Amino acid sequence: MSRRPMLTTLRAIAPLAVLPENSLIRLLNHSDWVSLDAGHCFIRQNDEASMVNFLLCGYVKILRGEGIVRPALPQGGNERRQRPRQDAMVALIGPGSMVGEAAALVGGNERSSAIALTTCELIRIPNEEFLALMHASPAFAVAVAAKMAERQIDVERQVELMRGPLEGRVHALLRHCRSIGLDPLSSLTNAEIARMVGATRVAVSPIMSRINGRLTPRTNALLQTIGA
Repeated sequence: MSRRPMLTTLRAIAPLAVLPENSLIRLLNHSDWVSLDAGHCFIRQNDEASMVNFLLCGYVKILRGEGIVRPALPQGGNERRQRPRQDAMVALIGPGSMVGEAAALVGGNERSSAIALTTCELIRIPNEEFLALMHASPAFAVAVAAKMAERQIDVERQVELMRGPLEGRVHALLRHCRSIGLDPLSSLTNAEIARMVGATRVAVSPIMSRINGRLTPRTNALLQTIGA
């Protein structure tokens, strides 16, 4: 569901808040306020970039896959062998984040997919309007650059999840989720957690069971003997 945003809504978005009144009023006619259900994919990797999204509330997972367009299967072909590798979740973002701004700035197609992890509210601005604001307002351009820098710092922080023992990486990811206000135990599957920390679901599941307190003492002792 989409509708036109209100002026007070645009003023509440950090990069847009620095724009002068006349720019915000003009933007009212070129932006949409969109409500998304959990699981909705609103950006698809390799699609032509068209919109910049400002996340008002909710959480979004960013995924990246092979990006290969596969030909149609011949009759009798092995579908399983032709399936592309499952997309890997590369980031989690929360309220106040931007999505799609990099593709708007550099042109071309989207580099990643974006899926609503929870119910989300977005303000969506066409790329041409976003770029016009970047050229017209140095303050807006600086605010966007600051947001992008924050995202890069978060990405580098998440890269740290790939270092050290597996259980430490899992706990680091859970702490990161909680730091952005997301409950990982109810929002993420073991498979998604595994992809984020560079492991398999089989290796992560016993760790998550221990965290959830669902592992029996006997099974826990067995896992410790094999180094899980």
